[in-house]
Amino acid sequence: MKINILLTGCTGFLGGHLARFWVQKGHHLTALSSTCRRTPLLEPVYHEIEWVSYEKMNQAFTSRSYDALVHCAGSYGRKGETEADLVDVNVRLGLKLLAEANKRCIGKFINAGSALPKLTSAYALSKAQFAEWMAFLSPRYKGALVYTRLQHMYGPCDDETKFVTGILRKMLKNAPSIALTRGDQERDFIFIDDVVSAFDTLLLHDLGVGFHEFDIGSGEAVSIRSLAEMIKNLCGSRSELRFGAIQARSNEPDCLKADISALAKLGWHCSAALEEGLRKTITAEQARPVEC
Repeated sequence: MKINILLTGCTGFLGGHLARFWVQKGHHLTALSSTCRRTPLLEPVYHEIEWVSYEKMNQAFTSRSYDALVHCAGSYGRKGETEADLVDVNVRLGLKLLAEANKRCIGKFINAGSALPKLTSAYALSKAQFAEWMAFLSPRYKGALVYTRLQHMYGPCDDETKFVTGILRKMLKNAPSIALTRGDQERDFIFIDDVVSAFDTLLLHDLGVGFHEFDIGSGEAVSIRSLAEMIKNLCGSRSELRFGAIQARSNEPDCLKADISALAKLGWHCSAALEEGLRKTITAEQARPVEC
């Protein structure tokens, strides 16, 4: 069955992988985007996507009807954005989209959220605030409102400001030394293909009217130290890992791990073990274009 999807964040890591997957499955995809940038990730499907700028948002909603709106656009605050900028992108934009989706009777609204505790960072707080808005507005919404708590995604074509991609690229270049925290904190890392399959599962299932929350992760936690050492071994890198050279943030939780039981009830499971996902990422990284 062909599904009409309105997607934000199409030129980003998650949005790009979702766009490519859904177009290749034969769905119709409209991308609401601030830029129509051609990325290597989107190159195979670029001309099959209907692109609409945010300035013409109304056109996106009036040009056709949609089965689902998937909201992946967001700001991490890593490029000098203010707290007000984060609220504009992570909260206010979402509220505008939610209002339009309800007005147009779009049956499903899926938001890419965060598993971080809300007081960890301004980014985490803004994501949690939008989740609260979704729950608050759900009695008025005519369809399903789905908030996903995403653990640490990794995979080909991610930004080097992300931990896995950043450290992996340094190791492939045999950087003399890499400064890290002690690495005792444990995190849940999930390969991007499994994240895409989780979103596809949420898209296809009838969840019923109301507010729904789903953790998306592998369901397993690994220490940052173990992860860094695994990446070094897989890369065959000569880089020195300087554990303890950086102070960990005081408000960071010791352990984050997804509870994937709700997704499992829908038939989803995580396919890629950590080492397998890292090997695929390293292979793609070694072959990647200059801009990815």
